Amino acid sequence: MSSMSTSERRHKIAAYTLCILSPLIAEYLLGIWSFSQLQSLVFLLPFYGVGALLIREFSRRYHLGWRGIFCLSLAFGLLEEGIITSSFFNPNYYHAGLLSFAYLDWLGTSFFWVVYALGLHSLGSICVPILITELNIGHSLRNTPWLGKPALFFCGVVFAIAAASIHMGTQAAFPYRNTHIQTLLICLLILLLLIVSIYPKTNATGTKTATPVLAPSHRTVFLTTFTFGLIFFGQHYLKITFGMTQQLVPLSMLASYCGGMLLLLKWSKAGDWGDAQQGALAKSIIVMYSGLGLYQFSKGSTSLGFTVSTADVLLQVVLIVCLLVMTSKNRQRKTLGD
Repeated sequence: MSSMSTSERRHKIAAYTLCILSPLIAEYLLGIWSFSQLQSLVFLLPFYGVGALLIREFSRRYHLGWRGIFCLSLAFGLLEEGIITSSFFNPNYYHAGLLSFAYLDWLGTSFFWVVYALGLHSLGSICVPILITELNIGHSLRNTPWLGKPALFFCGVVFAIAAASIHMGTQAAFPYRNTHIQTLLICLLILLLLIVSIYPKTNATGTKTATPVLAPSHRTVFLTTFTFGLIFFGQHYLKITFGMTQQLVPLSMLASYCGGMLLLLKWSKAGDWGDAQQGALAKSIIVMYSGLGLYQFSKGSTSLGFTVSTADVLLQVVLIVCLLVMTSKNRQRKTLGD
């Protein structure tokens, strides 16, 4: 009974940790919000946090592995930006001009914004928070569900209410109605990602059989991930077209993103792929997000235009240090690419 109670307590701690990490990394670390707007967690935590938890639980419960988590994270991004907020199609969303570059007139969206937003959601909102949380719990709990069915149902209701609230709030502030073709396209893409995430399944432990591929050192993983990230974020900020079409920028971003993901998936199948490599992967992304967030704060405001104070910067540094500590626990236990 005591052992069971301890296990349940650890499950709850892990679930709460993931719910908090997701909005902190996705929105605060990147400089979209500052800690002066901490009240924004009221809607960010039920949406981002619970959304990440639901994806993690669904993937682990049905043994979908990291491929499933990754596909569902992209589906999450499509759902949020394509339907809930319609930022993929609304030219007046936050009056930020998100669709002004590499605009596709026939579809009414910017391929540049679509690639960037999906990249941010799949990494910062879902995959990295899950990875960091699982690295900081017992190895036996990584591939097992943390929630019972009643708690899972409750989280589903909370997420649905949060999504509906964000949709209504966004429509009130920035009215826009998707065309039927836009909505249909988003729904088809989400359905495709759901199918890809489910088939084929991994084995009952959520892992795949190791391959003869040797995993690189944690330093190589860090530098490789960081390099692909520099290309992705560098193109977002610099928009280098080499004198050609604007569509070259999102295409290069997509190539760096897919190239990095495919390489990491290949490495993760190695029998000696373990915590050191996974921690280095998470750390490289945290370092990139931290740099971008501090750069945004150096302008005196968040990405949404809120003024940044000295206290905000100090709290941001504290958050960065905490996340780096969480990704620096160099355990030597082997973890097959799941």
